[in-house]
Parts: sequence; C-alpha cells; structure tokens
Amino acid sequence: MEELKKCPFCGGDVKAVTYDDDGFLRVLDSDDIEEDTAPCFIHCYNCDMEYFPCDDRCADVISAWNKRAGD
Repeated sequence: MEELKKCPFCGGDVKAVTYDDDGFLRVLDSDDIEEDTAPCFIHCYNCDMEYFPCDDRCADVISAWNKRAGD
C-alpha cells in the first residue's frame, strides 16, 4: 500500500476511511485497500478535513491524495 502524505492544510496525520453499515467511520487497513472492499475517502484526524474524490477505488483515492503541486 502506498503511504499517505500528511494533510497539506495542517500537517496532521490522515487515514483512508469508510463508513461501516451502521454509519460509523472505520479506518481501512492495507488488506481492505488492496482488495477495494469499500468506497473510501481520506480523513485528517487533526483538522477534520475530508477528501472525497470522484473515484471510489481506494488505491486511486490514495494516489490522487498524494499528488502535490510541483510533483
């Protein structure tokens, strides 16, 4: 699994997460991400920023998140 870059707004740690069947946030582990078992998005636990891209595939979401200007 590609490592997630820090939040560009606050420098905080982020995680790939999804909502479980009860509507609660669930952090995805590398097995979930590689199997694309659920749509995911990126959540910053410092500033509560959430990144919801158009593509729900976890690997694509992480790749898009890690792109930065000048890369």
